[in-house]
Amino acid sequence: MNAPPDSPHPAAGGPGSPPTDGDVGPTTSADQTDDPSRGLVSRRAALAAGALAGVAGLVGGDGIRSLTESYAQRRPLPFYTGPAASIHAGRRTPPRHPVVQVTWSGSSSRPQACLTFDDGPLPRWTPQVLETLAAKDAVATFFVRGDHLSTHHALLEPYRSVHEFGNHTWDHRDLARLDYAACVAELTRTSDAMERLLGARPVLMRPPYGHLAGSTLLACNDL
Repeated sequence: MNAPPDSPHPAAGGPGSPPTDGDVGPTTSADQTDDPSRGLVSRRAALAAGALAGVAGLVGGDGIRSLTESYAQRRPLPFYTGPAASIHAGRRTPPRHPVVQVTWSGSSSRPQACLTFDDGPLPRWTPQVLETLAAKDAVATFFVRGDHLSTHHALLEPYRSVHEFGNHTWDHRDLARLDYAACVAELTRTSDAMERLLGARPVLMRPPYGHLAGSTLLACNDL
């Protein structure tokens, strides 16, 4: 993923949580959608919870858990916070760049393959890979982990001008589970280490497990 980036900036709603699932009119503290941190529960959510509790005796524990999970899955995720959000929580700060590029493959007029290696550098495998590439006069892109780089950066230093190096987070956390601030922390810490130890900040990032969320794209946009 190229570091310069994207993101549409949807129109922001008014104060409070946006109306959903039939809520109409302005919201007040008594009408706001569920917010456990503030102790607020919407009337509709309370009624739904009561209805689910009312049938508990009929369907049993597993049944009520299934109904509750089904109800929760139909509700939208938080609009401006959490891993799914692709705009800043304040809704007034625009993304740094208008576009973020996600690349699955490249185009070529002849058959080609791009060699990429993740999770290093590690003393057992990285030297073998580097030696094999040198013997074949081949180049590759290494998506490095910040924690491994901080310990084993000497393995890569002789090859800084030969191969390309990308960001693979600090400690291989699943970015799709992290909010914007946590994503920024993971990627910034790794990019800082790469600049200090390899001489350049990366322009590529590969997310662990191939998982992306809105917060991942927004974090890459702002780096």
